[in-house]
Amino acid sequence: DDLNDLINVVQQSTVDGYNQAETVYDSSGNKKIIFYKWSKFLSQFFTPIPSILKQHHFILSSKNIEKVEIRTFNDSTSKEINIAQTNSISCIKDTFPDEIPAREISLEQQWTYMKK
Repeated sequence: DDLNDLINVVQQSTVDGYNQAETVYDSSGNKKIIFYKWSKFLSQFFTPIPSILKQHHFILSSKNIEKVEIRTFNDSTSKEINIAQTNSISCIKDTFPDEIPAREISLEQQWTYMKK
């Protein structure tokens, strides 16, 4: 009837252990998982990929982070596009996005989940 019980249920829900429970905090209350504002951060350096929802293949390289190779289908011709904003890429190595603080679930929300 506590978080550890829920973790055990998830861990034991598959024979081969495919389901793994991850909690934001460990049993001592220390934060294990940190969320970052990646969209806000990356929008400073990169432009959105046009028609991204129509694309099915993306090839990225750490050697050329300004470019992305896209393909609509597996057998389509690939197209390389520049997604870098002008003169901004050189700054990306020295910065990191802001953290999104984890919010605790209110007692009202907890009761709502318990009733289901």
